[in-house]
Amino acid sequence: MSTPIDLLAVTICRDADALYGYLTDRIGALAGVERIESAPITAYAERFAPVRRSRVG
Repeated sequence: MSTPIDLLAVTICRDADALYGYLTDRIGALAGVERIESAPITAYAERFAPVRRSRVG
């Protein structure tokens, strides 16, 4: 028996209609796909790694 969440995927779409079309036409058409759950992310924040400073001494 499989769990409800077997795969996590990330895609970038130009709008909600494009996302819906991708999920229904491309992913939903794959053999074995019985249902799709999606969680659109409409904004994100960039994160930067801390800058390494060399010690001069």
